[in-house]
Amino acid sequence: MGISCLSTRRTVLIVLLSHDSRTILLDQSTSTATWWPLRLDVPRGSSSAKVMRRWQRQDTALRNLHRGGVTGYLTTTASSPAGPTTQKYRVMIFKLSEPTTPGSVPPSAQWWPITQLKQATLFPRELGLFMEGYVEGWIPDGRITLDN
Repeated sequence: MGISCLSTRRTVLIVLLSHDSRTILLDQSTSTATWWPLRLDVPRGSSSAKVMRRWQRQDTALRNLHRGGVTGYLTTTASSPAGPTTQKYRVMIFKLSEPTTPGSVPPSAQWWPITQLKQATLFPRELGLFMEGYVEGWIPDGRITLDN
């Protein structure tokens, strides 16, 4: 009798909000048509906070970011030949304090107007509504679950 082991992976999704709160940066670096926030995988034995500090210190040319007061959480489960895998996402919003320079964002990314997110294929699927609520102020600060 085989024992199936549930594997868990963690990822931080960085939603970069423009300085004027009109657009967010989305990336399409995968082979699908889905647009994603910037992704940071959290290695086993590390924490989301540690990965975020490293990203802010080393991995980005974007400076003067202000962290938003809302954090979204999403959990998905997928089956594979090795057994089920749980993917936990933490969605964090950072607002730029000034306009970006063209070389400071990944080449596969583009700025999307928040008003056009409902027409896009996004991950997480709820990202458009989440950002609309954040910008318009009807999502309170704190934790919010994006699970269906």
